Amino acid sequence: MTHKKVLFVLTSHDKLLNGHPTGWYLPEAAYPYYALEPYVKIDWASPRGGKAPLDPSSIDKSKDDYICVQFLADEKAKQGGYENTKKLSEINPNDYVALFYVGGHGPCFDLPEDEFNIKLAEAIWNQGKILSAICHGPVALVGVKDVDGKSIFAGRRATSFSNEEEEQVKTTDAIPFLVETRLKELGAKFEKNNKAFGSHVTVDGQLSEPSLDTFQQLQAQYPESLICPCVTITIPYKEFMTVEILLHQICSSSFISQEWITALYIPDASYYGPIDFRAMASSQFELLKTLCTSVRAVILAVLSDLNNTQLVTTRVQLATQIETEAKARDQQAQSDALSRINDALKLIELTTRGNQLVSALNTNYVFALYSYMEDQLPFFLFSSTVWYTFVNNQTIKCDCSQNTCSYPAGFYQFVDSQNPMPRWFLKPQQYNATDVAPGFVGSCTPLESLRQTTFICLYNATCIAKLINYFPQLAQVSER
Repeated sequence: MTHKKVLFVLTSHDKLLNGHPTGWYLPEAAYPYYALEPYVKIDWASPRGGKAPLDPSSIDKSKDDYICVQFLADEKAKQGGYENTKKLSEINPNDYVALFYVGGHGPCFDLPEDEFNIKLAEAIWNQGKILSAICHGPVALVGVKDVDGKSIFAGRRATSFSNEEEEQVKTTDAIPFLVETRLKELGAKFEKNNKAFGSHVTVDGQLSEPSLDTFQQLQAQYPESLICPCVTITIPYKEFMTVEILLHQICSSSFISQEWITALYIPDASYYGPIDFRAMASSQFELLKTLCTSVRAVILAVLSDLNNTQLVTTRVQLATQIETEAKARDQQAQSDALSRINDALKLIELTTRGNQLVSALNTNYVFALYSYMEDQLPFFLFSSTVWYTFVNNQTIKCDCSQNTCSYPAGFYQFVDSQNPMPRWFLKPQQYNATDVAPGFVGSCTPLESLRQTTFICLYNATCIAKLINYFPQLAQVSER
């Protein structure tokens, strides 16, 4: 239950100068009441207290208005409100966060000069609280002054029932003075809708803790001048932003399970050339498993940074502004994660190449004992693998010590698996593949191969069956 209280102030006057009945206007109390009642406790007051006169014409004009009909039947609003108002002389301004003056022609007669009303409004004003009014309601504040003795309307924006509207309802001679005229005399910057009886809201000064609807309405009306400072100027993104991590489905598949990796393992894999899928199959998926784990760790780290990043703003921002900034932060987080991952992979490649690190699979460097003739003593052979491919009748040379070389992976039969020369001077197009491994690429190292692989084979049952022909143990994994 909220402890904040708002005071609705009604008139105690019931006659116009022409003798016609008047009072407070029904919809100008009913609508604000139901807008505020769920959030604050509402008290009612009038100059004389007790039952405040209700303008009978407003009842007749609102007979088909659901809100007004409900309000008249609402015992809480009636017995605890307009039929049992407190006297203004009994009101303590410290009990309320805001005053609201209900309109109608009645307020033009008693509230402008009521000493208790003036003292109450001045106390609320000087405490930096809210003074609000509707229709003729601002007339209750024409006698209110600030601490310097100036009218609170001087130099401020204000609105009210206009002179044009008084003329149209033929009441210019039925009230003591025209509200619009008086406000202008007091120095107000009077505003109104260009169309008579059109809605118009004017706010000048501070509005304490406005609702979201009020803020949005004011923002639309005063996009350049509205300033709404925040009590709390920082908030972590995790308080209002949820990010879902979605990795490639292969990272949650059986293809990175230890069973799959073990099934692809071949003890003498180094005897196969770099373009043969068998040479790097197990190593590629072992590396893929590590990458999935590492990528998740990087994303979680970046996400933690994002969650703990503070949105700093001294003023209230529109939801669209927050969404735009949140999306920008999310995109930046994705970019940061991608950069960290790519930088790490690039560092590994550069370190491998720059330090001539040799793959145990003999795919980027040849590391062997070799003799050119049968009767010649073997010598130690250590050299980078050089690829020769033929494109448009030209030979393209690629050295693994300097570049990333690649060729579609498949299953090949080398003339002599013990002979290092085919791997030292690799000419892929000299060999016919007994089978291809769609989407997989042969390269200098498992990492370089993996970064060029599309994995389309893993989405095809026929291709999986083909792999099983070369790796029989995969059948057991596939059946699970």
